[in-house]
Order: sequence, then structure tokens, then C-alpha cells
Amino acid sequence: EAIARLKDLQREYQPDSIVVLGDVVHRALPIAQLREEMEEFCAALKGECELIFIEGNHDRSLGELLKAWRLSARFVSEHSVGPHLLVHGNVAKDQGRKLRKKLGPAGRIIMGHEHPAVSVGDGVASWCKCPCFLISKDVVVLPAFSRWAAGTVFPHYPFMSELAQQARFDRAIAILAGKLLPMPFA
Repeated sequence: EAIARLKDLQREYQPDSIVVLGDVVHRALPIAQLREEMEEFCAALKGECELIFIEGNHDRSLGELLKAWRLSARFVSEHSVGPHLLVHGNVAKDQGRKLRKKLGPAGRIIMGHEHPAVSVGDGVASWCKCPCFLISKDVVVLPAFSRWAAGTVFPHYPFMSELAQQARFDRAIAILAGKLLPMPFA
């Protein structure tokens, strides 16, 4: 299902590259099923654009496996796009400042790792949890692309990443029924 959604987005936007912000797998093991799924994933996007995987905290050893399996994808720790820096987000203490120094003017760190969501309700009895984008002056946290990783409701949990802990988010944009919905921010 994720491959089909990515192919649809690729057809619509025709990007030069697709950058996956980590945690492609829960654990990278040299097993046949993982190899088949990674081959299918890379083949689906092959030739259309460059595929770049950024190493997430669950992706240890994935780079070596991609290389051993001769799959057409780059595996990196970070990737620059214009003034912006794309990372997974699980950075070691004090690494957040180092990453911010790499930003161009008006650049932002764009990261995954946190899987943010917001609660949307009618104030009475109905509510739902929706994945969301969190936006600050210098950090954007993307929701998980996978539908099964719905996320943890912001701001009711502590962030795992130093990057997110230090950001002052001023906007949240929920994904609800395939639409982007700006959320009131307290």
C-alpha cells in the first residue's frame, strides 16, 4: 500500500528524488522477505527518480544490505535540498546545534522520527487521532508515511529527539480524510 501511495505521489509531482526519512524497517536483517520487499520498493521507483534513504534508528545495517543486494538507492545520514537539511531526527545530545549550523539562510531541518498526531473532535463525544506536520521557524516534523504508525498526540507527550525538544512549534497541519487541515495552536 505504501508503494502504491508513493507511486501516485511520484506521478503527480514528478520529483527528481524521493527521500525517505528513516525507519524503513523495524530491524534490518538479511532475510529473504526483507530483500524481496526492498527490491519491490526500489524497482517501483527505479528510473523515475533517485531514491535516497536516510538512516533511522531502526535501519542499522540496512545500508550494507542495500549495497550487498545491489539495489539502486543511496543510503545516507542526512541530505541537503536547497537551504534545508533532511534528517531522521534521532540525534545524539548536542548534535542538534551542529545540524542547525549546516542550514542555509531561511533553511529548516526536516525530520521524521517523532510520528506526530493531533486529536480532532467536536468537543462533545466524537474525536479522532490524525497524523500531522509540526512546524517551527527552523524545524518541520513530518508525520509517519505508514498508515499503521498513526503517531502520538502532540503536545501530550515528551519528544524523543533533541531537535524536536528545542523547537518552538507554532503550527500544526493535520491530515484528515486525505486533506490538510491547519489546526488552532494554543
